[in-house]
Amino acid sequence: MTHPPNTGLPTARPLNEPELLRLVDRYIALPDRVRRVLSLALRRLRDGTERLEIEDRVIDVCIALEALFMEDGEFRNQRKIVSRRGSWYYADSPQEREQARALLKQFYAQRSAFVHGSHPESLTPGEEHDLIAMTVDVENVARASLRDMIDGGRPKDWEASKEARAIRHDPPRQKTDIPSVKSESLSWTLAEQEVIDQALEGVWRQGIDNAPERPAGPASTVHQGVDANAIRQCRQGGIPYVISVPILLYMAHPKWPQEKGDPLDERTKYYCERDVEKHMRRWQEAADKKGLHRFELPLEEPETYLPENYDGWLRILRWKER
Repeated sequence: MTHPPNTGLPTARPLNEPELLRLVDRYIALPDRVRRVLSLALRRLRDGTERLEIEDRVIDVCIALEALFMEDGEFRNQRKIVSRRGSWYYADSPQEREQARALLKQFYAQRSAFVHGSHPESLTPGEEHDLIAMTVDVENVARASLRDMIDGGRPKDWEASKEARAIRHDPPRQKTDIPSVKSESLSWTLAEQEVIDQALEGVWRQGIDNAPERPAGPASTVHQGVDANAIRQCRQGGIPYVISVPILLYMAHPKWPQEKGDPLDERTKYYCERDVEKHMRRWQEAADKKGLHRFELPLEEPETYLPENYDGWLRILRWKER
């Protein structure tokens, strides 16, 4: 399947702290039933960002969309209902509604393909990139809608969405009246995420690829911490191994503070931590797939990896150079 690289829909930006605190207050004040529905959407959007498989991420996002735009007892025609109501709720112009409707329909077509047996492994690299781009666009629609519902509650009914060119705001909002709900969201932009993933994968990929295949013998072992004696035994026995050190990922992260005293807001810290967790998993999975012995340090609080603390990691990092 193909997906145009530029949908014309707004891109995502991290939330700033004042907006986050305001949204938390509004969320707490919502009626219990509305909060439960939005909580499901929020959890699924959060879970989707942790998925390693694009198929699982697509399904999580669809569940979030259905929580936002479907009602109790509606179990059929998800593609039609979500694309109609979602585009109506999200859009600020008839043109934007058409863009959002087409995007949601195409996304549900991909979900249907996965549910009926299509495997992500059959996608070409270009198709996989297009699918990731489309998923990010849909996540932005869902997140923007979720934030608006936290601010104003869910619609009491969806009758107005049945008119093909209708939009939720009549008359349409002026650009100056549209809140940052569309210019900001809860994640990096796709372009930013690609740069981040490339930088973090650069920390571990070459070492995995260059490591020799494990010779026949005892199964690979996972060591918690950097055990000098065990590392020495691996070297003496010609046993290939890898050392997974979170600090290297933080140091390579383009969004992480580079110098002592550089500012770090809560949202940036949160998403940097998620990126590092993701690449620690990928590092570990790649090592296991190749049968390498693993020495890994546990993840600690993000503040542990600030530039002010780099000197404390030098002793550990030297083990990688010996």
